[in-house]
Amino acid sequence: IFVALGDTFLKQDVEPIDNPIPSILNLGLYLNFPLLYILLSLSIFVLTDYNPTWYISIWNYFNIDIIQSRANTTYADMFALLLYAIPLHISTMGTNVGHELTHRKREKVDMFIGNWLLALSWDCTFAVEHVHGHHKNVGLKDDPATASRGENVYMFIIRATIKAHKDAWKIEIDRLKRVSSFPFSLKNKMIRGYLRSFILSLLAFSIGGSMGLVIFLFWAILAKSYLET
Repeated sequence: IFVALGDTFLKQDVEPIDNPIPSILNLGLYLNFPLLYILLSLSIFVLTDYNPTWYISIWNYFNIDIIQSRANTTYADMFALLLYAIPLHISTMGTNVGHELTHRKREKVDMFIGNWLLALSWDCTFAVEHVHGHHKNVGLKDDPATASRGENVYMFIIRATIKAHKDAWKIEIDRLKRVSSFPFSLKNKMIRGYLRSFILSLLAFSIGGSMGLVIFLFWAILAKSYLET
């Protein structure tokens, strides 16, 4: 609420940054990776009644009682975490930052962090279709991320998501054929992207059981819709 009100009523800061230090600016991006993963794992734990010994032991090592944290979680907290806070953080700290980092195709650390942030919303297409398709076709009919005039926003989300996956697969298959590689292997960025998200889904299951998995997938869908709207 504070950020939304600030964006609405405060004057935009247009002053340039004097002598910016890239390492400090990049650190602000990289920190989203561990912080967001910690936030999501804790939120899944407090929203479920699953008690994985290995996860509780990690926090006990730091003298943090997450069982008590769960007990102190109110219904208002649960509502905010489920429908607003976490999906919004995934779209802003995850997809937006992952979007920035996966533009840096020659930087291995940036690509690693960016792809794992995108994996939180099952959005591996972003690092493929957005970089190699959207940048070329933006504003044209072939671009899945360009809405048509008067198009319903929710229909656009569905259409854009499906077409982005189809186009990303085509881009990857064409790329691998050009270098004489088998398209359906771990060299395919789409397959690796799906595997990342699958691993995170398994992790959500190991922390929160079947309900933890459902919550994680629900957040991924909601984060995608928040970002598109």
